[in-house]
This record gives sequence, C-alpha cells and structure tokens, in this order.
Amino acid sequence: MTLAYEVSSQTMKPSDFDALNISPKSLELTFYLYDVDWDELPMAFLKRTVQLGHLEQVTLRIVNRQQLPFQRSKVADVAKALCRAIHANPNLMYLNLGVPRYHSPTDCIDWSSQISKLVQVMAVHQGLRTVVLEHYSPTTEDYSHLEQLLSCNRNITVLDRFGTKISNGTGIDKLYALNAFFTGSAGLWKESTLIRTLLVGTTLVESASGNSIHCAAVVRP
Repeated sequence: MTLAYEVSSQTMKPSDFDALNISPKSLELTFYLYDVDWDELPMAFLKRTVQLGHLEQVTLRIVNRQQLPFQRSKVADVAKALCRAIHANPNLMYLNLGVPRYHSPTDCIDWSSQISKLVQVMAVHQGLRTVVLEHYSPTTEDYSHLEQLLSCNRNITVLDRFGTKISNGTGIDKLYALNAFFTGSAGLWKESTLIRTLLVGTTLVESASGNSIHCAAVVRP
C-alpha cells in the first residue's frame, strides 16, 4: 500500500512530524511550500523517516509557492537531510525526486547542485534499485556523477520522470550493459556446485570470452 499525500505549509507545521506514526512502507508526498523558511517542513519529515527506518519506496516532491527562488543554502540543508534518510532506510528500493504532474520543473526544488552528495550515499546503498531524477539535464556534457554512481552500485537504474534511462548515449549505455551482466551473473552462485560449473563455462565460452571485464564477473571467487 502506498500512502499518497499533499502537505501544505499553510496547514501543517514541522512539529507535526515529531511523533507522527507512519506505518506504510511506501510514501508519495508532495510538499507545497509558501514560507521563506520552506526547508523546515520537508526536513522535519526526513528527520522522522530517519527515526522510523522502514521505508521501501519514497516519492518526494517539493513545490515552490513563495514566488521566490529556492535559496541554495537551504537546498543544501534539505539534501543533507535526504542523504541521512536514504542511509537510515536500508530497505529503500525506489526513490523518486521528480516533478508532480501538471507542474513545470521550474516550480520545484532543483537537486542538480546537490548531485554529488546524493551520489555518495546512493553509491553505497545496498537496497536501491530505481532512482528518478528530474534535473539531471541530458544536455550537459558532464555525466561524471552518474558514471560514478553506476560504477559503484551496479544495481541502480536512473530514470527521468518519463521512465527513460538517463544516458549520454555512449559510456553510460556501456555501464548499464556491464551492470546487467554483473547482476545477471550473480545468480550463478546460488546454484549447486555442478550446475554452477557448467553455467560458468557456458557463460565464458558463449557470452563473455571476448571481454576481460565480463569474464571477471563470472569467475570471481
């Protein structure tokens, strides 16, 4: 069951999250923020998720209603709180930082300046499988953070809000292909010794004999 809820800073205050019992493991929250201190409400929610630590799916959307740009320092504070929440929820498999339907990306918090922080915590998270990012621009030439994430955590797929893999069309696609090979070969070690030996041999001969990186995926101890 997913709890979908819209939170307004006009009707809810940060202290309301202090002892809030959030039992669902899947949350879809949209924050509509009207105050200069807009960061306090989403940070209170994220602090609560750190205390709970049982979340598996989170969609977090932060919408600006104050007619002023999000202050960079406050964006950084919210990103730090989000990183703590990701780390404190080891079973988190799905994280959506996209934009609500019928809204423009300019209405919402821009995470692009905080990508390096988010990548650091996602890269070592053992549960994450799918991440949705709105502001990872496909026009930029710098995909180094995404390459770092996919190289460190081979289980993750990073999508835009339309469900398309974010890629530069070259190196990123190769990383996805390599990661698919690694995650697929991991299942070999669940088989019996005899079956595993046969499967490893078949994989080496038919699938990976021409690529030393792929061979390493199936012959590692």
